[in-house]
Amino acid sequence: MATVSKYPEELRARAVREAIETGRPIAQIARRLNIHPETLRVWVRQAQQPAGCTGRRPASGAKDELDRLRRKLAELERAIEILKATKEYFQVETRLSPDEVIALIDNHRGRFGVEAMCRALDIPPSTYYARKAHTPSARQQRDAVLLEQIRRIHRTNPEQGARRIWQRLTDEGVLVARCTVERLMRQNGIKGSLNHRTDGSVHFSFDDHGRVPSPRTGSG
Repeated sequence: MATVSKYPEELRARAVREAIETGRPIAQIARRLNIHPETLRVWVRQAQQPAGCTGRRPASGAKDELDRLRRKLAELERAIEILKATKEYFQVETRLSPDEVIALIDNHRGRFGVEAMCRALDIPPSTYYARKAHTPSARQQRDAVLLEQIRRIHRTNPEQGARRIWQRLTDEGVLVARCTVERLMRQNGIKGSLNHRTDGSVHFSFDDHGRVPSPRTGSG
């Protein structure tokens, strides 16, 4: 009867990777991760030496376990690559909208694949394909484009509020109502510091159809 390892596969993959990539003493890594040093040495030798180069053929169960560990290690490395490639989207404490998540996967699916992207971002692949099957309206498409531009500007200075971001968009030639910028920021949890006017002046914003809604005091 095969002996069941007391160490989780994730711990084994982590320990082997750290020993191979960092070159730190195996005893030091084993002590920190609460693993027997000789056990870790065996794992590292198995990971570094292909089965065909050994003096004897490994048992079927051991070979299957080694193959699983290598696949798990490859998946972890791929997840790290994905997170590194998309880290700019998570540097600001704002929640990505569903459309932004889909766009993020689309931008990197050619390099990593949809399944790997979904695993790294912790969303079911079925959610991605369901969203892709849905045809967004013209307003949703425009909102998605504007939201990406808003996030781009906000990432450069998270203290910028709706007024500053709207001014930046206007300077760049983007025709958008200020209240639209405010709506998209509010819906997606994008916040900046408030810059209240102290002169008591009243500001007007136009809606998407060029109409003037009720006046309100300016806030950035």
